[in-house]
Amino acid sequence: MSTSIPTTHLGRHGWSAPLPRPREPRRALWRALVDALVPGEAAADVVPALQAADAQALLVRAGELDDRHATARWDRPTVDAVARFQRHRGLPCTGVADRRTADALLAA
Repeated sequence: MSTSIPTTHLGRHGWSAPLPRPREPRRALWRALVDALVPGEAAADVVPALQAADAQALLVRAGELDDRHATARWDRPTVDAVARFQRHRGLPCTGVADRRTADALLAA
């Protein structure tokens, strides 16, 4: 008995139909969702406006991040520190260092 991957299946009415296409990777689906929900200029607010190392240095200076967590990567401690900074400054608490957060970090 040979095992092969089927490319068709019997449809509801009994005839052969192509199998549904596999789902898109989550990243592509997320990007499409963001592009659909966040039009134009607002789309810039869903990506960091600062490099991770710069944001971490500013968060350490603002007292929101311990300097031992400065890894130059957007890791969990950095995102949490950005969210804390945003909450303390009355900004939308997203964990993303968007333009408004970057301006507040630079002013702090």
